Order: sequence, then C-alpha cells, then structure tokens
Amino acid sequence: MALVDSKHLQEWVTSGRAIVANRQFSTEFAAELDRQPWSPGAASLDWERLGGISVPISQRLAVESWLNKTEAGTCEWAFVMLSVKEPGLLCRMRDAVFEAGFLFWRAPGHRFICGVADAGGTPSLSSLKIVEFDGAELLTARKRAHVLKS
Repeated sequence: MALVDSKHLQEWVTSGRAIVANRQFSTEFAAELDRQPWSPGAASLDWERLGGISVPISQRLAVESWLNKTEAGTCEWAFVMLSVKEPGLLCRMRDAVFEAGFLFWRAPGHRFICGVADAGGTPSLSSLKIVEFDGAELLTARKRAHVLKS
C-alpha cells in the first residue's frame, strides 16, 4: 500500500483538504533535492549554506511568524513528498506546515515540502521554496531575502 493510501491521508483527500499529486512531482522534487547542498552525513539539507531558519512545530504561534519569514511562506500551495517512488499530496502550504507531523506520520525520518506555483493553471514546483521536517519537532526553510517588517 502506498503511503498516500493511508487512512489518515485519505481522510484529507476525501474532505477536499488535499489532492493526490502525480508521482512525477515526487521524481522532480527528489531530483531538485539532489541538487541542493547536504549536511555532512546527508541526514538533512545544509541549511547553514542555504540560509535556513528553524522553528519547533509545537510552538504554533511561532510557526505562523516563521512561515511568514520564509521563501516557502510566499506560496499558497505545497507539494508534500511522502516518498521518492510514490505519489504525494497537494494542499495549502499553511496546512502542510502546521500539520507536518500528521501528514508524515507513516513516513519516518526527514521529510520535505515544496512550494507550488500556478503556471497558467498548471502546478509547478518552486525549487527554492523547500521546507524540511526532521520527523520529530523541527521545521526548517530558507529565509526570505526581503522580509517586510510589520
């Protein structure tokens, strides 16, 4: 059974919170991740080189502020990659970030979310708008180049 067929994810699909994305998205996103710098040991992306900022997912108010300071936060939509070889999900970026623990429940280890742009009605991956979830507590993404102060 594919991860996307898990009962908890199918509830999201059935309710309209997400749609199942073509497996091609996983293949394209995996290739993009391979082009990124990785930390020694390749456990996660090298966020120091990428200009990453992190937040504990349990600090819900801080997550909102964090998302607004990231490149990923400029995207309304997100691709949630459950596995390189399986389909993923398309959903709202905010939902993907706030519910990362739920979405990746059956996909252990470091997991990734990618911003999605709407190119004339066709969704396309936004390669610099990556969010990494460490599988436990930490969300990390590239800091926005120009953050507007409120």
